[in-house]
This record gives sequence, structure tokens and C-alpha cells, in this order.
Amino acid sequence: TITDAEGFGTYLYNDTGKSISSIILAHLAAQNAGTISKNYGIYLEYFNTGTVTDSYAIYIRDNFNIVSAGVNDNFAIYSASNADSYFEGNVGVGTNDPQQKVHINGIMRLEPQTTVPTGAKGDLYAGDDGNLYFHDGTSWRQVQLN
Repeated sequence: TITDAEGFGTYLYNDTGKSISSIILAHLAAQNAGTISKNYGIYLEYFNTGTVTDSYAIYIRDNFNIVSAGVNDNFAIYSASNADSYFEGNVGVGTNDPQQKVHINGIMRLEPQTTVPTGAKGDLYAGDDGNLYFHDGTSWRQVQLN
């Protein structure tokens, strides 16, 4: 029986009163001057023949939230890429049991738009006039609430 096992561990320490301008726990880079069919930044895979009670491909502990004076940006996950993101399963925000493709437990904010956006069937947007609009495939329609 193994209680805890760690396959890869990196620990960086900064002593009291000392300073480090930047810490990167893992920096992975691929350079290419030719052709790559598929480029995976991180490829996670698990081979299971036994029993697993809980499984997390990526787990960020709650103590990763840096709350101290002088912290301007504090994100558990941050992507500066303008590339699309893809999730196969349901995504939960504020819930660990999402029942639909996007399940939000809390208030959702749509940033009001000053100009009418280009839309397609099923799109929603909030106008700066305080109204909600739905695209029916032909044009935007104001959502009427009773």
C-alpha cells in the first residue's frame, strides 16, 4: 500500500525578506521551423485497470489564491492566447455537478454593447439600453419578459 505518490515535483522557496522578480515552476517550449501535424503543450493520459475514487486531470488547490497587498492580477487559470478553447464535457461555474454544456450557479454578466454585434441564430447580447436581445437566425429580437 502506498499512501501518497508524486511522479514529478518542483518546489521553489523564497526566504522571508528576500525577493524574486519572477517564478516559473515549469516552462515547456517547442520550437519548429518545419512541419508538425499536432502540437500538444501538455498531454495528460491515465491508464486505468483499478479503482479510482476521485480523478482530477488538473487540480489547483484553494490555497493557490494569493491574497496580499500589492497583488494586481490573481488568476487560477489565465490564457493570453486568442485561440479558442474546447471542452468536450459539461462545464460548471460555481458547481461541481454541471447538468448542461454550461451550468452557472450564480449571476452571469453580459457586458452591455454600444453597437449591435454581428449575430447568428441562438446568440444573445445585452444592449447598452438595458435590454436583452436574441438572434433568431435573421435578425436581433428584443427579449420580452412578462
